[in-house]
Amino acid sequence: MLDMLFKHIFKMLLGFSFAFVLHGAVIVCATTQRSGGHEFDLSETPIDVIKFIGNKRFTSTELADAISSRASDRSITREIFLFYYRNFYRNPYCPPPITERFRNIVISFPDGLRYFSESVAHDDKHIIEELYNQHGYHEASVEYAFNNDSLNKKHILTFIIDEGKPYYVRSIVFTGLQDLPSEIWKQVKAEMKTDSNIVFEESRVLLQANAIENILQNNGWYFSTFQNEKPLVYTDTLSNTDSVAINFTPGKRIKIGEISVARQLNEQSVITDDLIWAVSELHEGDWYSRKNVLTTINALYQLGVYDFISIDTIGRKPTLDSNSDVCNLQIFTRYKEQGEFNLSPFLNHTANDNLTNFGVEASIAHRNVFGAAQNLNLFARYIWNDFQFNLPQGFSSVSSEIQGGVSLSQPILWFWRNWRISGNAQTIYSRRFVIPHVAVNTFSAKVSLPIVLPPWVYFTSILPEFSGEVQSVDHGERLPSTEVLGSDQVGVIEPLRILYKFTGNTFRLTGVTTGINLASDNRNDLFNPSKGHLLSFNPEIAFGPLALYKKIQTTYLQFEPAGVQSVFAAKIRLGHIFADSGNYIPVERLFYAGGANSVRSYGARLLFDPYATKSLPDSIKHPENIGILIGSKSLIEGSFEYRFSFARPSLVNSFIASQIERMGVTFFLDYGSTYNSSSASPNLAEILANIAVGFGVGFRYSTPVGPFRLDVATRLYDPTSVDRTFITQRNPIDDMQLHIGLGHAF
Repeated sequence: MLDMLFKHIFKMLLGFSFAFVLHGAVIVCATTQRSGGHEFDLSETPIDVIKFIGNKRFTSTELADAISSRASDRSITREIFLFYYRNFYRNPYCPPPITERFRNIVISFPDGLRYFSESVAHDDKHIIEELYNQHGYHEASVEYAFNNDSLNKKHILTFIIDEGKPYYVRSIVFTGLQDLPSEIWKQVKAEMKTDSNIVFEESRVLLQANAIENILQNNGWYFSTFQNEKPLVYTDTLSNTDSVAINFTPGKRIKIGEISVARQLNEQSVITDDLIWAVSELHEGDWYSRKNVLTTINALYQLGVYDFISIDTIGRKPTLDSNSDVCNLQIFTRYKEQGEFNLSPFLNHTANDNLTNFGVEASIAHRNVFGAAQNLNLFARYIWNDFQFNLPQGFSSVSSEIQGGVSLSQPILWFWRNWRISGNAQTIYSRRFVIPHVAVNTFSAKVSLPIVLPPWVYFTSILPEFSGEVQSVDHGERLPSTEVLGSDQVGVIEPLRILYKFTGNTFRLTGVTTGINLASDNRNDLFNPSKGHLLSFNPEIAFGPLALYKKIQTTYLQFEPAGVQSVFAAKIRLGHIFADSGNYIPVERLFYAGGANSVRSYGARLLFDPYATKSLPDSIKHPENIGILIGSKSLIEGSFEYRFSFARPSLVNSFIASQIERMGVTFFLDYGSTYNSSSASPNLAEILANIAVGFGVGFRYSTPVGPFRLDVATRLYDPTSVDRTFITQRNPIDDMQLHIGLGHAF
């Protein structure tokens, strides 16, 4: 008997010890939460599974997202404590305080249980029927049942759906628009698209109605609306067709009267009214336009001096024409702190040389230094140029750089309607270490004039730039003589030797450069586009006295939706430098290939000119050999990507669902190479025969500043290899590259 007692006590203590350890590991986060209003009551019946039967038009996930009923989402930790609580409760030798303690622990956790409600299920039935009705299934009917599956020990809420037949659109009639002026009527008529013999979709009809309403509200009809905010649908049950009517009430047309500015300065210096009128799309005497109001608000926010802006009507009076009224407008602006000190890391991508740079910056800025939103910025930076992480190389950068300087930007120099010309001026001192112990010192000054063009122009922005550089080289005598270098090292050492021979350790003017960037950009999202294109065209000329060359580079990106969750993306990048043999070209202005934003089956800048490197043994093609980073005068590069984003699952924990929704995978194929690193100039056939090709797969996780990226790639065709050109001639794992970064490769 005594032996049995000790066994029970031992089992109880063992269980208690295990649970106590678990409790210690999780109680910190658990005790801050409660069970959401449910007392711990084993008699309540939760919903374990929600099922849909008979649905073809909508997936079960789409229906589950539409209804209010939810399946239970039990916490694993709570289930562990619940197990021990039940066993302690059944153990007659367990002291009551311990049992009570575990009961309180179980209650302290959110139970994750969702309980069946007759009224909620009834509402869900009507929600599903209305969803089908909005998509042309007017005869759809839904029933539900809540049963216990004794075999699997689960309570299942089932919705049984009879979809019926879809109804097709016969006609769509828009009324109330008969008195519109002819020029407005033409715009409205262009949006009236009656697609017969298609299944009725309420959202498609409302899309037309909203497009028409936008035209009206952007042309003076401030109070325009369409009745009931839903179309009237007349069904013909014999022919299974719909006749749709939408009744508009335009109201009086509104003309803009006086425009005033109200300010809440918050002890900040005021911005001149001239600048506000310069960025504003609102003018006295124009018809009221909601689009112009929003454009003006956005333009004012971009000045960087306001933390709140609103534009409201303040009074209304009739005109001589009884069909229109005049409304005065007030622009209200609330100023934010204009001075700022910042110390932070940064990650940027430079369009001209296709580098991803990481660094730390300290800056002091003032957003309104001269009263017209001029931004003055004093800064100091430490930068790792072309900073990347990949395997097997690990973290790498082609050079490090210390910068200090000052910049001044003026948001508006000249304006006319949709045309905007801004101004930027910057001077920088840079000390850059391209190779260890040899530093290139540069004083540079640059002036740029960003020009924003009207949206109907193909090139939406123009960026002309003018710059000059004064340089010197420290410890240039440590550069090895080119006579003792192989062809693989001359590419990076020789330009430095030319620079040092010209400047020595004394500052001299080395180059005056002018260039322009023409951009056509209609992407629907800056960080994660799913539609649109970006075309960038960059010619550049260096006039000497040392740097003498002409450079041209163009990049084209295209994005097309390939399904609800999919995007097809393509890139092509071409470049060439025109220079006589022996002309000095700065190392950073040459072309390079390979890396996270280039051909990903190679390390950063490790895809070499095949004509200069094919004869080199693989043993020296190693990232630690800085001399192998050979810049070239020509570049061909491109990529194809299929990007797939995961849909939000509806039957899992909401936190897990939100994380899955942020994830995606990418399948890609990259191609490209550089040429003309030496005097040899290959012909077109030789260029095409020596384009490297790689492929791989990537993981994406969406963040507010672009997706976190992990790409794995290997080489399909390697023209730099002598005897292992194709993937079938080698082990692809040996050439595998892993890249980690922020933002898509393009």
